[in-house]
Amino acid sequence: MPVLSHDLERTVRRALAEAAKRRHAGATLEHLLLALTDSDEGGTLLDACAVDAARLRADLERHLDAAPAAPEAGEPAPTGEFSRVMQRAAIHVQSAARAAPAARRRPRPARPVGPGLHGAAAQGRPLRRADERGPAGRREKGLIPRRPPQPSSSSARPSIRSTSSSDIPR
Repeated sequence: MPVLSHDLERTVRRALAEAAKRRHAGATLEHLLLALTDSDEGGTLLDACAVDAARLRADLERHLDAAPAAPEAGEPAPTGEFSRVMQRAAIHVQSAARAAPAARRRPRPARPVGPGLHGAAAQGRPLRRADERGPAGRREKGLIPRRPPQPSSSSARPSIRSTSSSDIPR
């Protein structure tokens, strides 16, 4: 399963080429963002975020022009930040692919509501089976609503009010 789209692969190659053209030692996030302004998917994303792409591009060009060139113009490597952004994007794509099948599942149909079950069953609350013992310790007939657990009186703590220095008489 490819992690990156073809457009994103071209964008990454364009960012590396932009860093090489400017003789920078590494490809930074600024190079990636500049390349994204030229890509189809990046342009769609920037439009959706109401970004002025022309102004962003001009600001990035100005920033990258001011950056010093490397003395030896070799093949620029992605910086740590660049690599982390790409790694997080790949992780996001993989987790979204795993979550997609769960999102496509159809919800289970509602339980049929029989006579005498209109309250809890209609509200979707969990029901007890007939073989479970009821609150009085005797067996109940049919399905009955489960009661949420009540906090015991022994676990209830009295509230303690903290005193500040202004509460203490002098």
